[in-house]
Amino acid sequence: MPKENPKRPWPAKNTDEYSEKRSQNNVAVRRSREKAKLKQAETQGKVEGLKVENVNLEHKVETLKKELSVLKDLFTAHASGAAAASSVNTNNSIPPTASPQKGDAVLLDHIYTKDTTIASSSPT
Repeated sequence: MPKENPKRPWPAKNTDEYSEKRSQNNVAVRRSREKAKLKQAETQGKVEGLKVENVNLEHKVETLKKELSVLKDLFTAHASGAAAASSVNTNNSIPPTASPQKGDAVLLDHIYTKDTTIASSSPT
């Protein structure tokens, strides 16, 4: 049973005024439901887009994890190789056998200068 509003009493059934109000209400309900459907479709579209983005980001995370693992392995191998070399040769004044080339890995304990000679970053 509809609540009665003291400011606007609901008209009696089977009157033209009642029919007009029902018609207006039916139009308003259709608009409201259509708006809700559009909002639901928009939200669903956003959800689908976010799912795709999430899959792409998960793939990127896996790629970066693999890259990090490879870089860690390279660093560990280089560090253990540098430690072995330094235990064999304690004279740091001997230059390397080949000059560094563009694209070569950069040693963390050395700085390459503009003329591609090697300068030690640690005080000697």
